[in-house]
Amino acid sequence: MNNKRFLLLDILLLFCLSLFACQAEATDAPRPQWWAQPLVLEGVPNLHRINERLYRSAQPTAVGFRAVESLGVGTVLNLRQYHDDDDEATGIDMVLKHRWVNTSDFGDTEMLDALQTIATADSPVLVHCWHGADRTGTVIALYRMVCQSWSREQALDELQHGNYGYHAVFDNIPAYLQQVDIAKLRRQVSGVNCPR
Repeated sequence: MNNKRFLLLDILLLFCLSLFACQAEATDAPRPQWWAQPLVLEGVPNLHRINERLYRSAQPTAVGFRAVESLGVGTVLNLRQYHDDDDEATGIDMVLKHRWVNTSDFGDTEMLDALQTIATADSPVLVHCWHGADRTGTVIALYRMVCQSWSREQALDELQHGNYGYHAVFDNIPAYLQQVDIAKLRRQVSGVNCPR
């Protein structure tokens, strides 16, 4: 009886391990080249390059701000509600923009403001929030649709499956991205970083 029980446990363990291995293999697949590409800089977690003029990340540290400055970034757009970048960015020669966004309750006003900040910046822009996932991901998804003419499906796929740490609890984000009037935002946003 005990041998059968151990055999059953061994089979169950092998099954679980094979499922884990399959999942690990699936997540190790190369990311599409058109998605933001990961970069590693000390003090800048979850850093990705969208293009030569736009980056996304989680909250940089003081060391991280110096590292980001070395990339040529001249504007930082912080989407956090109650935290500006003044302490971390002391002594840094960058334009700091604080456009707070409530992750569970935002609309066109906040998104338009963020997109216009990106579109009109004179130098490369870093967009960040606390984790660099949900608020940042929403702004980047809109940038992809408004400024790069991505489809909603492409932008949502990158947001949710790009390994940025998207939190599915914020189901308002995909709902917003599915219904937002992209044509209207396109008419309102213009600048060197968002050509028409």
